[in-house]
Amino acid sequence: MNVIVENGNIYSIDIYGSKECIGATKEAYLEMKEMCEKATKKAEEYFEELVKAGIKERELTNEEINRILLDKINNLEKEMKELKTIKKSKGEITNDKCKPTIKAS
Repeated sequence: MNVIVENGNIYSIDIYGSKECIGATKEAYLEMKEMCEKATKKAEEYFEELVKAGIKERELTNEEINRILLDKINNLEKEMKELKTIKKSKGEITNDKCKPTIKAS
């Protein structure tokens, strides 16, 4: 198997003369990496413009999602305590564990 470098690509040549691209030179890789970074930066700038215009919304980070869920849990716990207090004041609950009861029909 022979290997040649041509236009920044690395080719393998079999005994029949068929070429197969098996890689790229470091220079070609760095050039492509730079091109991708520029394209990514441009896309991020465009996305920011869409966000500013109100067309798109940013996705929430895991930390933001966790904070929202924790707030909802805390609010539900608060509501449950309030309901428990209301039921206690009406004499509907006799213990502090607020166990559900089944009433016979």
